[in-house]
Amino acid sequence: MLKKALRGTVGSLAAVAALLLGSVSAPAATQAASTPLVIAYPGSPRTLDTWLAYDLTSDAMILNVYDQLITYAQVKVGKQTQGTLNAYAPMLATHWTSNADHTVYTFYLRHNAKFSNGDPVTAADVVWTYQKGMKATGNLSFLATEGAIKSVAAVNPYEVKITLSHPDSMFLSIIAMYPFSILDAKVAAKASGTYWNSHELGSGPYELQSLDPASQAVFVRNPHYWGPKPHYAKVILKFITDASVRQQLVESGGVQVALALSPLALQTLARSPLVTEHTNLSEDIVFFGMNEQDPPFNNELVRQALSYAVPYSTLIHQVELNQASAMDSSVPIGMPDHTGAGWNYSYNLTKAKALLAQAGHAKGFTFTFTLDASQPDWVQDATLLQASFAKLGVTMKIAQVSDSEYQTLLNAHKMQAYIEQWDSFVNDPGYHLGFLLAGGMATNAANYSNPTVNKLLTQAEFDPNTAQRTRLYQRIQTIINQQAPFLDLYQYKWTVVTYQGVSGYVFYPDQLLRFWAFK
Repeated sequence: MLKKALRGTVGSLAAVAALLLGSVSAPAATQAASTPLVIAYPGSPRTLDTWLAYDLTSDAMILNVYDQLITYAQVKVGKQTQGTLNAYAPMLATHWTSNADHTVYTFYLRHNAKFSNGDPVTAADVVWTYQKGMKATGNLSFLATEGAIKSVAAVNPYEVKITLSHPDSMFLSIIAMYPFSILDAKVAAKASGTYWNSHELGSGPYELQSLDPASQAVFVRNPHYWGPKPHYAKVILKFITDASVRQQLVESGGVQVALALSPLALQTLARSPLVTEHTNLSEDIVFFGMNEQDPPFNNELVRQALSYAVPYSTLIHQVELNQASAMDSSVPIGMPDHTGAGWNYSYNLTKAKALLAQAGHAKGFTFTFTLDASQPDWVQDATLLQASFAKLGVTMKIAQVSDSEYQTLLNAHKMQAYIEQWDSFVNDPGYHLGFLLAGGMATNAANYSNPTVNKLLTQAEFDPNTAQRTRLYQRIQTIINQQAPFLDLYQYKWTVVTYQGVSGYVFYPDQLLRFWAFK
């Protein structure tokens, strides 16, 4: 619910074998629009329920079938068109207005929108979706609270009024997300509790034709779609857990799009004239957490010292093979109000030793680091950090555990030190920092708590002045950077690989593919 997940996927060896034997379509360079677009995903969907989904495959499947009231806009970044999570465009609502203090929003629905079964989309569907979702357990309920949604009402069949309990800067960003996909109330009200785990019915550009969770999902154009007809009449998602197989398939033209390839695979594919790599900086960060309730990490000088002992360049160039970028804040580059103020760290063992001496640990200390062994790059990171810390006299004992055991320890705040990644569900610094570093939060495994930071986070959440909120979030980051609750290791890049002849890919920071954009 709190962050997007890329782990835990299921594949089919039979499907992989069939693909490698050439059972899929011809290379994209010779394809017409009538030929399916085939995309290799790293795993099958966990659920198609819009209120419960949170993994890469499920989210993308939902996004391409359903509409929301509004959607994220596209912007020009240099010569490239990209999606932004900070500006909005019409979707089911052609336009919207708000009152002076931004507590009441009115959305005006288009009159020609229909679900794929032919039912018209009206205000009643919007109201049912929001009201039912706000009472249910899941993402919509949780995010509605984060966005301060108080009530939803139909003014007339094509006009919806949403009232907030207070002005909230996250509101528009939140309702553009897939958990706020509008459901057909006539069908949804009669469906069983588990029906939506494997079924979809939306008003978006595609409809789900078939789903085999072990191998693939097939989408076809929604015949009643209100918008421009997508180029591809059919899109096939192949669920393939093995990254090397996904690499082979896209390189040979067995699939036209591949996701989540390893840095080594991307380095190899960069030499192929048959594929194009589309690389952008994601907002997925990797950090070294230190439990501040467990000495010596309750000492700010110790945390600062270790910040000067991280071989940042080596991690990025040798471990990630340049598929990551340096960080200068716990707020990722690209998120609103990001600043590197107060982050002055570089690899400098002289400074690190001086700070350790100042902290009373001139001879070093010993601590236990818990490693999620299912993450290969983290294993390499840990080895490099261990060697670097040893030069300070600091002994880092590595305890490798399974992913499930790691998650249990993380949730219980029982690790002295650990590596974790985080990609916030909502592209907002208040949401991001609130979950990671606000005192007392269940997701704050480092147990960091600064009364000033806590106060400023609350103040920024309720401040309607955009410029003032920016100043508050940047002040918070300055404090956090100086106190170093995390060792900020790197920020992942996100790369999508396309076979020759396929164009139209648009990067969005949520990393979800819009199938309708491909040509």
